[in-house]
Amino acid sequence: MSISEFMDIESGPNAARQQADRWLVHLRSSECGAVERMAFLRWREHPDHAAAYERAETLWNELGMLDGIEGMQTLRREALARGRHHTRSGRVLRYAAMVVLTIALTLSLGPGPSPRTHAVVAQTFASRAGSPRTVQLADGSSVILNVDSEVSVRLSDRLRAITLRRGEALFEVSPDPERPFVVDSGFGEIRALGTRFLVHRQAQLMTVTLLHGRIAVQGHTGSTGTIEEALMDQVGDRLRLFASGVVERDTVDPSSAESWTHGRLVFKATPLGLALDEVNRYSRRRIVVDDPWLSAVPISGSVRLGRGDSMANALAALLSLDVEHRADDQILLKAARR
Repeated sequence: MSISEFMDIESGPNAARQQADRWLVHLRSSECGAVERMAFLRWREHPDHAAAYERAETLWNELGMLDGIEGMQTLRREALARGRHHTRSGRVLRYAAMVVLTIALTLSLGPGPSPRTHAVVAQTFASRAGSPRTVQLADGSSVILNVDSEVSVRLSDRLRAITLRRGEALFEVSPDPERPFVVDSGFGEIRALGTRFLVHRQAQLMTVTLLHGRIAVQGHTGSTGTIEEALMDQVGDRLRLFASGVVERDTVDPSSAESWTHGRLVFKATPLGLALDEVNRYSRRRIVVDDPWLSAVPISGSVRLGRGDSMANALAALLSLDVEHRADDQILLKAARR
């Protein structure tokens, strides 16, 4: 499918919605490649497009609540396949949804006992800039939202579906074999098996870090549309999934990875530039450096959240740097003049 087909829709109030429908289906298909995914990310930069895609994604996630009915996961995949052959209509997602819901009603109203009605609890939680937030879920699980983060939660008696819409969150999952706990981060899904883990969603990158237990990660990206399911079962396992389809796996110190949940940031031989990126998430005033060599200097230590000024002064003393307080709420660190 060419990218122009996504745009081949008459202008009007429904154009963004129809394009969002097409993108949602195509991103989950085997035809989606890295070039198209990058085009999608550029398309989504427009606020109207981002809002339309979020509505489309929410609708499809709601259909996921029906996966507990026998055969529904297969039927949902078939609906997507049928929808891909109707992209000219501008109603891809609605067509797929109609197919799934029609079959679901047929199953529930056909011969034999009908599936029980599933009570669904739907909520959205967000944290403010500069302040993490802890949320207790009705199933006994907890979510710690990092600064400027948001999750949508849908709990039924068959599935616990979480969507990380932006930012980062630590999930501590209450074991319940009858109700899978699945986190959708845009690039992929993380299925928890009674565990603690971190998920960080960025514009072109998803990072998953295991803190305890086991998780299975299934990505939606790359030239084949998906990556093979990856099992993470070692504490400190980290998986980084890029929008281009590149997957990187390594091991990190779990105490450093989750240190922000305890009000501190811990760095161990971390390049200064990366450390400052983390510190700046919690402060209105940003610390910047003007020297690539300085950005690469490894540092170790800890700093309280929101105490960027203190870190700037400590770095200046330790590395013999000059500190310049700028009017644009920036603190510039630069090599001292001799």
